[in-house]
Amino acid sequence: MELRRLSAVRVELIDCRMAGLRARQTEWESVVFRGCALQYAQLGEASFRACELDGCNLEDSDLYGADLRGCRLRGCNLRNAELTAAKLEGADLRGSKIEGLRVLPSDLRGVIVDAGQALELALLLGVRIL
Repeated sequence: MELRRLSAVRVELIDCRMAGLRARQTEWESVVFRGCALQYAQLGEASFRACELDGCNLEDSDLYGADLRGCRLRGCNLRNAELTAAKLEGADLRGSKIEGLRVLPSDLRGVIVDAGQALELALLLGVRIL
């Protein structure tokens, strides 16, 4: 599925199968994604304002340059997701799988993670914990 010039406000998407979705430069405001299959989705440069992603599969998805400030991504699969240049300040990733996440150190400023994720991010950043 490909969405162009989408602007979604106050929408709830539950158990949607959107693997491979192409929705670059779209606007999502107060949208809840719950249990959605979004692996391989291309959401680069999309804007997510006051959105919540709960238990979604975003494995191998492209969120390059996406604005996720203040969003909640709880219990999501973000393995191998591309988040380089994404705005993550205040984004809550607690409980999500982040192995292989593609980010730069500067992209992580202000992101909220749990202790286990902090260890995973340390490995991604090349930090040795002894």
